[in-house]
Amino acid sequence: MDKTNWTKSTDLIIPKIVGDMVSAKLDRRLKMLRVCDVDDSLVGVPGDKNLVGQYKYVGPAEEVGESDDLVMKKLEAKPVPMEIKEAGLMIPITDRARICAAEDPADEASKQIAKSITDKIDSDVKAAMLTTTRTSPWTGDITVDQLLAAVDMFAIEDDSKVEVYMHPSNLTALKKDAKDRYTRHGKDGISGYIDAEIAIVRTRSMDENTIVVVQLADETDEEATKPLKVHYKNEVLCEQGRDIAGRATYLTGSQIYGVQIWDENRVIKMTRV
Repeated sequence: MDKTNWTKSTDLIIPKIVGDMVSAKLDRRLKMLRVCDVDDSLVGVPGDKNLVGQYKYVGPAEEVGESDDLVMKKLEAKPVPMEIKEAGLMIPITDRARICAAEDPADEASKQIAKSITDKIDSDVKAAMLTTTRTSPWTGDITVDQLLAAVDMFAIEDDSKVEVYMHPSNLTALKKDAKDRYTRHGKDGISGYIDAEIAIVRTRSMDENTIVVVQLADETDEEATKPLKVHYKNEVLCEQGRDIAGRATYLTGSQIYGVQIWDENRVIKMTRV
């Protein structure tokens, strides 16, 4: 009997299709997109430690009089080494699971792979924020004044917003300080003492002695860049393999990427001293 037209289990999960499904979900699932741009210009570029550019801000323009020469400023960029990483996993789907499942296991696998990879990239973005050279110390329990002193280092004069990443215990201490010091002025809770343009993100990825303050891009400026970048080195690679004895199909997904601080001026690490 000619079996060339028989439908086999390996025909039911197509890596390219699943790869496209994972890629479509990847950027949408990145929680840290508020602070980072996604760049694919390194796709196909060799090297496991690429040098990426980091521009320095030339500063604000200066007023000039009629016929006066314009002030000349140098545009500078420094090469920053960026480590290339790979995140991925493998999900086995047994024949029985595929046959008995009420919904498509391959679709669920693509969702799980996308979530797993984006969780790892999000974690690396937070780790990259900790490498900033701009620092602000604080003592004892974090207070409103100490937090706002760090925010003031940005000298914000546009519509940029600020996000603050801190451990839950530090947020509790911050709320206590707000209540103790500001209730008598008719201001209670975070909304009473911190401007609406400052958002606090509670996360256990920050230890109790570290707080990160990030100036976001001005949403009214279409050309504005975010303070960090995620560089993709490849499209999401999905492959499959067959375990004949175990009667299962293995679906794998991986992403090669790097993370960098694009603008150090907009990332401040607060450290308890």
